[in-house]
Amino acid sequence: MPTWHFLAGLACALVVWLSFFSGASRLGLIGPDEPRYASVARAMADSGDWVTPRLNGEPWFEKPVLYYWGAAASFLAFGDSEAAARLPSAMAATAATLAVALLAARTSGAPAAFAVLLILPTTIAALAFSRGASTDMPFTGTLTLAFVAAAFVLMQTPEAGTPRTRWAALLAWGASLGLSVLAKGPAGVLLAGGSIALWMLVTRRWREGLRLAHPAAIATALAVALPWYALCALRNPEFFQVFVIEHNLQRFLTPVFQHEQPVWYFALVLILGFVPWTPLLAPAIRDAVREIRGPRATVRTLALCWAIVPFVFFSASQSKLPGYILPIFPPLVLLMARSVATSPARRDGPSLPPTAIGLLLVMLAAAAGTALPDAAPEDTRGALAALGVSTTWPVALGGAAIGITLLGLRGQTWIAVGLTSIAMTLLFAAINLRIVPALDAQLTPRTAAARAAAVANGDPIYVHDLDRSWRFGLDYYLRAAPPTWDGAAMDGVIVTPATGVRTVAARGFAVDLIEQISDEAVLVRVQREIRTAGGR
Repeated sequence: MPTWHFLAGLACALVVWLSFFSGASRLGLIGPDEPRYASVARAMADSGDWVTPRLNGEPWFEKPVLYYWGAAASFLAFGDSEAAARLPSAMAATAATLAVALLAARTSGAPAAFAVLLILPTTIAALAFSRGASTDMPFTGTLTLAFVAAAFVLMQTPEAGTPRTRWAALLAWGASLGLSVLAKGPAGVLLAGGSIALWMLVTRRWREGLRLAHPAAIATALAVALPWYALCALRNPEFFQVFVIEHNLQRFLTPVFQHEQPVWYFALVLILGFVPWTPLLAPAIRDAVREIRGPRATVRTLALCWAIVPFVFFSASQSKLPGYILPIFPPLVLLMARSVATSPARRDGPSLPPTAIGLLLVMLAAAAGTALPDAAPEDTRGALAALGVSTTWPVALGGAAIGITLLGLRGQTWIAVGLTSIAMTLLFAAINLRIVPALDAQLTPRTAAARAAAVANGDPIYVHDLDRSWRFGLDYYLRAAPPTWDGAAMDGVIVTPATGVRTVAARGFAVDLIEQISDEAVLVRVQREIRTAGGR
């Protein structure tokens, strides 16, 4: 192995580790989804019932079971922590990255594989969703494995490869497709099938595409996905109505879940999700379109189709969330990597994409230096200033960005790409190490739950006027759903936002302030009801 291959491999391993795994517990579970999904997985681990997902003791059929299985196994192996809850997403992101890198090496050589390993983990989308206790990254990982397996099937010919290799690719395709159905439901089949159909339509290679419908692949997919669906439906008669009708058909066809967004919404998600690599997107797609019917364009055309179909499918949906189009990022990164690997270093003129990346990072550094301290909650601005957020870090990022810009202007594409990946990795690691803990109490219910349990000292804990994110978070961290304070209970501790304190007082109760954790979480006791003069 050449020395540069070994050193590049070490650098890529460090990028993947820092991006997906390091410090996964430094931020508490955030939003409404993370604590709910983690609660379901923990209940599955505690109860030993690996068939019926349950939230607060009741069956919960919003999503299939794959994430819950992964997180429950993680809880049993590593204990109760945010890192354990997020491990399935980190593992899925790693599997997707390695699979795409393998495909890049097979089709475009080692440089393209290294480019995948540098680019994909450091996109904003991968950094965010690989650390989410949710189904988005497991679905993306399984669908990416299906994409890579399908590519290997389509590349196989009777003259190339062994029968064992062809069978392995077919079975991997079927298994990955079955896992995607366990990760998020029928969408896995619709997206993969639609992408293959579009590929056949564009390339007119009907016979090769139909190889993916081999009975062995179909049987493997059914063997992987069907047992859980059948068992869950037998044990829970309401499963079909809740999961298939409400959480799949109604979610797609109607705005019942209040996730309405304009039709161009996912274009914005795509642009922002690829930061800082967004300037590579247009030339990568351009190169793939130019070669769309070339004799060696099988994989690039499939990657393009694998990105187009989910983008159009979810843009047509009445419910839109950023994670829905996460599966299109890995195939597009494959196109980016090939574009980078096949563009030789130029010493006689600028390389525009790396130059644009550097300029984009310059703007991000300037925005971070001016906006972040002002956007932070008032009680954390001092901590952020002490960490040098308003000066040191933006200056460091700006210096790296200027260096990347100069490398791009000198045509040093590869060095610019490597420096961009390292800069993003180190920046994210620094944010995760220093800034995230300072903001944890403001963003997550972890601190509020710990303080409430400590000051309650065995007394009841109630909630009042909390939004759903904080309510679900308290459910997870307190390991039970606290009752809503109804005005009758005078004992215990109430967790309420700052506005809730005023509404309690307005109802005529004397409020004893214990501690204000943040604007979203104030701990109070209600000692007595205030009687007006002459009142009873």
